[in-house]
Amino acid sequence: MIDSYNEVLKSIENIVKNVANKMGFDKTVLGVVTKRFDNSLGNYIVKIDNVEFEAISALINLKVGDYVYITIPNGDYSETKIISGKKNIEQEEVDANPRD
Repeated sequence: MIDSYNEVLKSIENIVKNVANKMGFDKTVLGVVTKRFDNSLGNYIVKIDNVEFEAISALINLKVGDYVYITIPNGDYSETKIISGKKNIEQEEVDANPRD
């Protein structure tokens, strides 16, 4: 009886995973700006997990070395990647080391 119950649960889990994998969800990842080009349009090269990609942004004041949040449409890295914001490293360092 318990084996049958576990098999049903495993089947449900597999169905849910399969459906979730087929659904399109945007994915946001942290990357770093490695190059700027065509500054008037906000085009950048960003590094995500040691791989460089082109990305676009409305933020045209980013610099090489800036950490940024990058949205991957539908989790598909072949789509246009969008820089959605800049990570404030200095603020995190301050927050991690509060003063008495």
